[in-house]
Amino acid sequence: MPKNERKILLILAAIQFLIFLDFELIMPMGAYIGPDLGVNASQLGELVSGYTLAAMVGAFVYSRIADRLDKRATLDWMMSGLALGTLCCGLGHSYGQLLAARVLAGLMAGPASAAIFAIVSDVVPEERRGQGIGVVMGGYTVASVLGLPLSVYLAGLAGWRPPFIGLAIIAAVIIFVARMNLPEVPPHGSVRSGDLKPVPVWRQPAALLAWSTMAVLMIGDFAFVPYLPTFFTANLGVDKAKLGLLYGAGGLTTLITFQFSGRLTDRFGSFKIYAIFSVFACAVIYALFQLAPTPAPLALAMLLMASLFFFNAPRVLAGMTLLTKAVGPAQRGEFLSLQNVVQNGAVGLGSLVAAHMISGPAGGKIQGGWHLVAQNWTAVIVGLFLIGYLERRIGRDKPA
Repeated sequence: MPKNERKILLILAAIQFLIFLDFELIMPMGAYIGPDLGVNASQLGELVSGYTLAAMVGAFVYSRIADRLDKRATLDWMMSGLALGTLCCGLGHSYGQLLAARVLAGLMAGPASAAIFAIVSDVVPEERRGQGIGVVMGGYTVASVLGLPLSVYLAGLAGWRPPFIGLAIIAAVIIFVARMNLPEVPPHGSVRSGDLKPVPVWRQPAALLAWSTMAVLMIGDFAFVPYLPTFFTANLGVDKAKLGLLYGAGGLTTLITFQFSGRLTDRFGSFKIYAIFSVFACAVIYALFQLAPTPAPLALAMLLMASLFFFNAPRVLAGMTLLTKAVGPAQRGEFLSLQNVVQNGAVGLGSLVAAHMISGPAGGKIQGGWHLVAQNWTAVIVGLFLIGYLERRIGRDKPA
């Protein structure tokens, strides 16, 4: 991979670190916010849904102008707004204030995430696309290995507010570095006079299939992701102070999986990688929510979290790599923005459906964990068919 290309990808990975940590931080902090503000498990799901649904709205508005704007400028403005929303979250004193702050952050995160993957698709050729996305998604790894554990540790010392305020400060620094080092990424040229007008992206079968695939993947993952901290602490008896160890164990495994899964995807295709790793991921999810003893030893809890991250990350990367190839460069900004709409809408829907299938008081045990397993397994099976069909279609009708 060329040096300049890698530099751009590392900066984008740092921004992705901010977006992911900002999104994920509310989940482990829920174990502290719940007793402090009286936020129960269902309301925690609503905080996740509020963020993602707002990101969906932001991405939809951005999609109308995505292919006419410089993507670096988009990142600059959107990340500044996200930092402000994160700061407000750390200063909130009620469920309503937290929800409003999460909505603001989500409105900014939607366009920012779409711009990141549009830049990756513009900078990295298809034959290395899996590796490029693997580098950018390394931001998830750093957030999991360092960001979440340190945030949980800080929350144990000083409460849940300092992690949000600290993240806002880190965001300001990374935004400045990105502004100084990221090149301008102008929009692709418009259609010349006399050329055939391109088919609107929302009418292209490959795009519609890609969005359906993304929706299914997210509904499956977010059947259980928002509830992991509560399940580990309330159901399995893990000390809240040890949540950082769990997320650290999970993040360390993605350091391994992201290194090789991008290359495997480039070599063998998305369908095979998704299928193989999904089998193991489903087995781990079943073991976690149905077979784990109560109370669970810390070593077993860490093993379950590490295994979940290890097998889940490659199938997500495989799916994301395939979806970036569904349309050509001239419409990629709009396509990825609308994909972000679908992604965040599906995350919100998945979290919301799961939130109303489980029960439990604030800070209490989650009841109905088997519903989460069933929702995840159903989505994985449907996603398997969609990814297989989409991969064949892209190979058969490759965009110019």
